[in-house]
Amino acid sequence: KKKKQALSYLNNENQKTLREVSSLTLSLIKKSLNISVKVNV
Repeated sequence: KKKKQALSYLNNENQKTLREVSSLTLSLIKKSLNISVKVNV
């Protein structure tokens, strides 16, 4: 039982990290897009 709990905890932590990373990546992409748009105009 403890193994399952540890695994599900790890899974939850991984999903949290993935979400944070993907949102960071998205904001970085948006910033770089904004910069490139400004340069193009």
